Amino acid sequence: MVVLWLKVEGITALGLPIVSILMLTVGLHEVKCVSCMLYLVAVFQACWLILGCVWAFGGFVPKECVAGEMGSSFAFSTMWWVCFVWLASMAIISVVIFVMICVLAGATFITNGRPSGRDGGAGYSQVPGRGTEPSDAKNTYV
Repeated sequence: MVVLWLKVEGITALGLPIVSILMLTVGLHEVKCVSCMLYLVAVFQACWLILGCVWAFGGFVPKECVAGEMGSSFAFSTMWWVCFVWLASMAIISVVIFVMICVLAGATFITNGRPSGRDGGAGYSQVPGRGTEPSDAKNTYV
């Protein structure tokens, strides 16, 4: 099963980007059927990778296969590293997105949360002698 997983993962991991690039260069990326097919292949690849991670880290692969007693353990080691690199990259991407959201939220709070005035007041002061007549209503605040 490990070798089958590696073959399918390898075909989808190499085939999907190549087909996507070909579709972009030919101009077929605008065809909804082609885009839908590529999307479904990408979803399948993600599900297949998640299944491989469950197999690799969940202990579902026989111990003889892991230890190399049923042949070479190269397939399992490859599967483990593929899953590890994928999970690590997803964790790094998630942390980067989280930091970006925190920075944007902090910047928004800093710009919207502090008072606009120098003395901590409302930030607007009435100009002396202005605002007493209705025609000057638009010039009430500076």
